Amino acid sequence: STGEEKAPPTVEERLSVCRQHLQLAAAWEGGWKAITEMRSRYGSYLKGLPGFRELFFKELVIQNDMGALLNIFERIQAHYEGFQPVHESIRLINYHRHYERKA
Repeated sequence: STGEEKAPPTVEERLSVCRQHLQLAAAWEGGWKAITEMRSRYGSYLKGLPGFRELFFKELVIQNDMGALLNIFERIQAHYEGFQPVHESIRLINYHRHYERKA
């Protein structure tokens, strides 16, 4: 490790890995199971894209056709062409704060 901070993956790279994940899951488990299981993962793959939830998320999670999903990925890629995601800092959350006694 050089300590050099690398650029976060581009939208194209994220979608490429997401597409590959979906296709490999379909080959392993069958299309329907892969499609339904991937629904919980789209948000992670595409986190930080402005307007993603409002524009594409619902469409992705209700779709039941592999070809249609791949088409949506293409539309997402075209929509965010040239957009470079930024690193998000890790946010530390004190989950115990709620349970601390007030003095």
